[in-house]
Amino acid sequence: MSRRCSICGKKGLYGSQVSHSHHITKRRQFPNLRKIRTKVNGKIKAVLVCAKCLKANKVEIIITHPQVANSARGSDNKA
Repeated sequence: MSRRCSICGKKGLYGSQVSHSHHITKRRQFPNLRKIRTKVNGKIKAVLVCAKCLKANKVEIIITHPQVANSARGSDNKA
């Protein structure tokens, strides 16, 4: 799976990192991608979506299981 947003197609870009002495090295900037579960063609599938698309509600997130409560982890067993 490539590092590309499934909704808008945003991908990484290349640039230069310039130090104080003007020493130039290549660097890569990646988008803020999140792996979410959503419905694609009637099936639940995990896709990479950028944070900008998530914030704009361009995709519907499907939650398949509830979060585990703190008591289930055994944190209440203080003696």
